[in-house]
Amino acid sequence: MAYLPLKDVTIYYEVEGEGFPIVLIHGMGLSHVNWRGQVEYFTKHGYQTITLDIRGHGRSTETLQMNKHKNIINQLTEDVYKLLTKLSIKEAVFAGYSTGTVIVQNFTLTYPELVRGIVLSGAFPKIHNLYLFGKFISSISLAYLKLRKPLEKGVARSNGKDEDQINLFHKEAKKVRRKEAIRLLRASLDFDCRDRLKEIQVPILVTYGGNERYMMTYRHDYLLEAPTAEVCLFPNVNHATLTKSEEKYNQVLLDFIEKVTIQEKPLDYFLNPRMMNPTPNPINKSLE
Repeated sequence: MAYLPLKDVTIYYEVEGEGFPIVLIHGMGLSHVNWRGQVEYFTKHGYQTITLDIRGHGRSTETLQMNKHKNIINQLTEDVYKLLTKLSIKEAVFAGYSTGTVIVQNFTLTYPELVRGIVLSGAFPKIHNLYLFGKFISSISLAYLKLRKPLEKGVARSNGKDEDQINLFHKEAKKVRRKEAIRLLRASLDFDCRDRLKEIQVPILVTYGGNERYMMTYRHDYLLEAPTAEVCLFPNVNHATLTKSEEKYNQVLLDFIEKVTIQEKPLDYFLNPRMMNPTPNPINKSLE
């Protein structure tokens, strides 16, 4: 249990285990507890995990002096950078979930020298389909109207795999500061790195739940634009792959992380990323 005091915010973080570091970044409405299953798994496999509560979430504080002209994505990126500087982390694998993938992508483009590989779970480089756009707009509307309960219950139910986990996530969702949630949602709507995906030279693993069909257009974005991307789909699960398909999710991530952290192993093990479905799906090869 530790805190990183910065000029305009205090960031809560946890470091567990020893070995090559894995930085885990949660999405809007969640906190570091979203990654408990991964922390336990990867520390047992000889890795160090670093989790944090992004500003306005969990045990981290709200931004003291909000500037509506300052992009929160850049602020969150700097928060992660300053945390790694404090911990003397020179290189890590980064994993992001949902809106946390926006932070990971922005961090990778800003500080590529600190990134060995990235895992993006439920990711988008830019919101460009009506379904996801509508989900973000509805969340922003509920937040503006101060209708917290539907948002809190929605986050808990969509991410929890059982009643205990749902109750845990519900408690964490209640801690979210409304203004910070709105800032993050609006910034995610404006986020666009499609034209810069080709700049990312480290290995990229993108994962989706097989039931979230509306995200498949983003799968194609990564496969067509990112030269080192591969995609894995987990069948019979929605957006919350890391909790509702935890065992399989952890196994796939471990395989990816082991490959990218072995220095002597060449990193050109990907199949042709220009194909529409180049990646051998370890869960279900026929899933589309």
